[in-house]
Amino acid sequence: MDYIQALKSEGRDSEIPRYVVVSDFALIALHDLETGESVEFPLAEFHGNVDHFAFIPATNNTSSSKITRSTSRLCVSWAACMKP
Repeated sequence: MDYIQALKSEGRDSEIPRYVVVSDFALIALHDLETGESVEFPLAEFHGNVDHFAFIPATNNTSSSKITRSTSRLCVSWAACMKP
């Protein structure tokens, strides 16, 4: 968040993103800087929280629901591999 504060203090408001995603690879937090809302959950529960990331547009002809399902499976698999 220091980066966001620096942009604001330098008058670069147009460069401030609406959403900020932060993770320590155990938890993931999504902050909406426009509304002030935040959500935080264990990365292993990403599949149940994928709707929070609906603002990310699909970049090809594949439906976004197919992309988010694939992404959530990948993240859950990856999180399982990262457990000690």
